[in-house]
Amino acid sequence: MATMETGIFVILVAMAFGFMLAGFKVKWPLSPFLRFISIAIFFGTAVLMASGMGVQTTRTMTDGSTTWTETTPLIPAGGSGVVISYIFIGMALVNLMWIVKEMVVG
Repeated sequence: MATMETGIFVILVAMAFGFMLAGFKVKWPLSPFLRFISIAIFFGTAVLMASGMGVQTTRTMTDGSTTWTETTPLIPAGGSGVVISYIFIGMALVNLMWIVKEMVVG
């Protein structure tokens, strides 16, 4: 199964939530744009998680002449990744509904 490094996953999730919160807090003309970026990141991450991609940390360790690699899964590929993808889809839909609400109500 394919995996994503933990650092990339944390950066993507932090950017998505950061843009979402900035779009909610700041009332300026670019706030819908921030929410659209957040929607794209949430949907992209959800697709990756739903396709079976896991999240893991990889460490390469050296002891003299011996080198080995340790992998520690944060989100195992498969089952629990699908649940997290539903959460990300929900967050993207919340952003989308908020944009529609602001367009209709003002």
